[in-house]
Amino acid sequence: MVFAHTDPDAWATLIESLLQAELMPNASWPIDTELANKVSRIGQSRLTTSIWMSCQIQSADAGEDFIGDVIDEIPASIRDRLLAFWRVGIRGADFFISAIGPELSVFGRHSRVLRPDGTDVSVREFLDLVRREATQVALEQVLHGTDLDIIDPVTRQYVTWVWGYSRTPLHAGEAIALCLATGADYGQVVRAGSIAIESKDKRKKVVKLRTIGERGRDDEHLGLDSPARPAPLIDQLQRAANLWGLNRMDELGSFRGSLGETRWVALRTLGQAVAECLPDGDEDRRLIMVQH
Repeated sequence: MVFAHTDPDAWATLIESLLQAELMPNASWPIDTELANKVSRIGQSRLTTSIWMSCQIQSADAGEDFIGDVIDEIPASIRDRLLAFWRVGIRGADFFISAIGPELSVFGRHSRVLRPDGTDVSVREFLDLVRREATQVALEQVLHGTDLDIIDPVTRQYVTWVWGYSRTPLHAGEAIALCLATGADYGQVVRAGSIAIESKDKRKKVVKLRTIGERGRDDEHLGLDSPARPAPLIDQLQRAANLWGLNRMDELGSFRGSLGETRWVALRTLGQAVAECLPDGDEDRRLIMVQH
């Protein structure tokens, strides 16, 4: 079977139909079939590959199991498979979707997958787990082995976005699915002054990343802790880059001192990762690279 779609609901509908037909997806491969300069793809978060998925007939004695046991069944080789996809250059939406086949081979062995209270785990919920695993592997590679415990959810969301989609706006459903994978709260991602902003595109709600310049102009407190919440690391990085771009070196020095050396080192590592993800010629990339 061949399928190419970034919408999580489209994939969930397809997988549900296969399982209802007693067909179990057991492997998937991203195959480069799409032109990078295809007119219909410009400025959109579409796949650059088609996903080829193999299925087998579900065993007649497939039984029920609980979600905790099913997750334990997911072999370590799936992580190795994701790393293999990474090494050959599979990125973004293609990387997330490529994880579906191997992990669904475990989910599909069972006629029902249950929560501890006995209610069904939906395909959509399991796909969220798949995306979370793929995101974890991707972040480890993008951030060059940085301890992910120090990377807050909003920063995870930003890094995963620019790594996977560059600056491409996402439909709200894709942005929410990404939040589920990174642990970010969608409301925090699109709140006033945060990393992204909602808008309309042909009657559909889309979410766009805001630039350093936009954030710096709109919020003089960008990157500063508030009584309500500590500042995300991405906000601190963008504050430092904005101060550098405005040649406000005294403020930049004071800001660095307030962060402490450990936090500043983490900020620099994040800056390297973000700069590698942003396209050549991007103003944010230039500010971060110069500031480094």
